[in-house]
Amino acid sequence: MPALLLLYDLGTRRMYDLGVAAPIQSFIDRERFDGSNLEPNILAQYSIEGKLYSMPFSASGVMLYYNASAFRSAG
Repeated sequence: MPALLLLYDLGTRRMYDLGVAAPIQSFIDRERFDGSNLEPNILAQYSIEGKLYSMPFSASGVMLYYNASAFRSAG
């Protein structure tokens, strides 16, 4: 396994289940990284049993824009 890789949230769980992932939480604690400005809901996606296993990267929210007038006109 590589020392470091970029992985999506479900892949993080897969690496954990395979027993090949070290929690990034240990590095955060060792370096005293201040993650207080990170979004708690996003962090929860990458945490397993209370430990952060991946740093959220390019997390985004799905949005929908629409023209309300055209939508009403279309019925």
